[in-house]
Amino acid sequence: MNEYDSVLIEGLKYTVELSTSTIFNNAVYLGTKKVNGKPIWIFEVEEKRQLGINPSFHTYTLEALADFEESVDVNQTDLPL
Repeated sequence: MNEYDSVLIEGLKYTVELSTSTIFNNAVYLGTKKVNGKPIWIFEVEEKRQLGINPSFHTYTLEALADFEESVDVNQTDLPL
């Protein structure tokens, strides 16, 4: 297991946007494989094509949308740590 394996979850769908502004919606993460000795994230995109992303360039952003069951007052001074 390498440092990138814990970032994404196999089988889940992600939206992947490239630096060219190309967007792949519903890209399914298939896992990490080595290409020329470097870890590459592999996604399945439309029409059963595969997209490989090299995470070592740090040119990616992962965003998670979360549903919060209750709101938090950010001005509250006694928030738990």
